[in-house]
Amino acid sequence: MNSSPFATSYIHHVALTVPDAEAYKNWLASMLGFRVQREFPFNGMQFVWMSPEGSDSPIIEVIGGGLRDEAGEGSPLARRGLHHVCLHVHNVDDIMTKLKQHDVTVLVEMPVGPPGSGVKRASFVSDPWGNVFEFAELEGDARPKG
Repeated sequence: MNSSPFATSYIHHVALTVPDAEAYKNWLASMLGFRVQREFPFNGMQFVWMSPEGSDSPIIEVIGGGLRDEAGEGSPLARRGLHHVCLHVHNVDDIMTKLKQHDVTVLVEMPVGPPGSGVKRASFVSDPWGNVFEFAELEGDARPKG
């Protein structure tokens, strides 16, 4: 039995800081099929919680505007972006075909996942603001519940 307080944890959401929450929200909706779960202003910033179609859990928290001023220039909380957000998909090829039709910047296409990773294949793309998304097709396609 694992006594770690993290033993039953799971990823609730990933936060991305962007200059323009509205533009980013529109990009996630039109390019990746995300939908808004909730949206609200707070402390001069705009917050938008979004999830993939078919999921009831927010997965991406978009934070637009003012974060650098609020947190202070040297604070880790003032950084824009994140390394990448990984989304489990059933078919990487279908996703990439759609995104290429919209001239999304493709960074890496991996026809075979790294050995031992559980990833069958994956691709990485960049949004117009430089944030990176990975689309991973898992071996056995064990879809997480959410």
